[in-house]
Amino acid sequence: VGLLLGLDRSQFSKVLGGTRELSPQEAADLARVLAVPVEEVLRRAGVKVASETKATVPVIGVADGTGAISTKLEGPKRIERPYSGFGDLSAVRIEALHSPMDGWNAYFVPAVKIEPESVGRMSVVSARGGRSTSRFLGVLERETGRGNWRVAALCAGGVQVLERAAVEWAAPVLWIQTNVA
Repeated sequence: VGLLLGLDRSQFSKVLGGTRELSPQEAADLARVLAVPVEEVLRRAGVKVASETKATVPVIGVADGTGAISTKLEGPKRIERPYSGFGDLSAVRIEALHSPMDGWNAYFVPAVKIEPESVGRMSVVSARGGRSTSRFLGVLERETGRGNWRVAALCAGGVQVLERAAVEWAAPVLWIQTNVA
């Protein structure tokens, strides 16, 4: 199991022995490997989850049916955080009618650069287009050529692809859950 998490035998032994904590990403990966909710992994590791702490995180925007994130918020500006182990989380509320993701919240740690973990997985992506900057909920993929990116924005009708995007920053989505309000 340790190898699946990218940990050598010594590191994994320390995790099991309680002398090394799992990172948020390692906890999510372990939950995926064991096919259990992340909350269960965290509770068994002694971490208080949101239902026990009632901490909140800011909602930075709303993703619509095109994957575009608008900062014009209606509704709560803060929502319950999934658990205490992620640090400075923010959330994007997904409001995409006719999408199975409608009503979900996507949690991430805001970034100032393209985080390596954001490539090839669902992320919050900030891209420049002329004089404006747009944010999307989608999958970031490297294109051929230096600095070229493709953003597969998640939308109600499937995927909308933005070619040769000038990406400012990208942060991987660490947690998704239905609206708990």
